[in-house]
Amino acid sequence: MFSRLRQPLMSSISTEVNPLPILVGVLTSPRQTFKATLRTSRWLAPIIITILIGMIGNAFYYWRVNPDWEQRVRSRLEQHRVTTGQTMSPDQIAQQVATARMFGRFFIVLPAISIPLFCILVAVLYWLTFGLTFLEAPPFKKFLSVVAWSKACISAVGVPILIIVLLAIDSEELKNIDLENSKLVQSNISVLLPEGISPAIKSLASSLDLFTIWFLVLLTIGFASFGLRPQRTSTWKTTALVFGVWGAWAGINATLALVFGF
Repeated sequence: MFSRLRQPLMSSISTEVNPLPILVGVLTSPRQTFKATLRTSRWLAPIIITILIGMIGNAFYYWRVNPDWEQRVRSRLEQHRVTTGQTMSPDQIAQQVATARMFGRFFIVLPAISIPLFCILVAVLYWLTFGLTFLEAPPFKKFLSVVAWSKACISAVGVPILIIVLLAIDSEELKNIDLENSKLVQSNISVLLPEGISPAIKSLASSLDLFTIWFLVLLTIGFASFGLRPQRTSTWKTTALVFGVWGAWAGINATLALVFGF
C-alpha cells in the first residue's frame, strides 16, 4: 500500500517539482525524495517555506510571551558577571540593551535574514569539507538544496510543537521560566542539568538536541544520495563527515561559552 502511494509522490516530485510533495517526501521517505529532488537542485522554495514557517512561529511566540528584551539582556549580563567575575561599564550595558531592543523590533521578520544565512553557511561548510575529503564535490546548489529541504522539514515539525507547548503553558508561568525554545520543548538534555552548571557543559548538553540530530540525519541521507566515489565507503564517510563537522562546531561553542561565561 505504501509503495503504491509513494510512486505517485515520486512521480510528482520528478516532473512538477511541487514544493509541498517534496516536503512531505523528506518527512516520510527522505532517501527516495532526495534522489528525485537533486536532479533539479531546487533550493529557493524550501528557504521561502522555512522563512514563512519561522515568521509564523515568531509572531505566535511574540503574541503569547510578550518578551521583555531589556530584562533578558540584563539577566544574561548578570549571569556573565557571576560566572566570570567580569563587569561591563554602564556604556557597554546601555549598548547591549539598545541592541536587544532593536532585535525585539525585528524579531518577527528575523527569519527572512537568519534562515537564508544559516542554509548558505551550512551548505558552504559541507561543500568545502566534502571537496577536501573526497577531492571532489557536486555543485554547490546540490548541497544548498539538501540543507534547505532538511531545514524546512525540521521547521515544519518543530514550530507547530512549539506553538502547542506555548498554548499548554499558563501565561503567568511563561513569565517565570527560561524561554529558550529548547527549554520550552525540552528536546535536549540540558533541561536535566542543575542550575549553576558550567556554561561549557550546558552548551555541549544543548547540542545533543533531538531536532539537531534529526537535521544531521537528513543531511547524511541527502549527501549520501550524491553517489560520491568510492561507492563502498561513501555512506559511512558521509556520516562521519556530517557528524564530525557538527561535533567540531559544538566544541567551538562550548569553548566560547567557557570563555565568555554564557
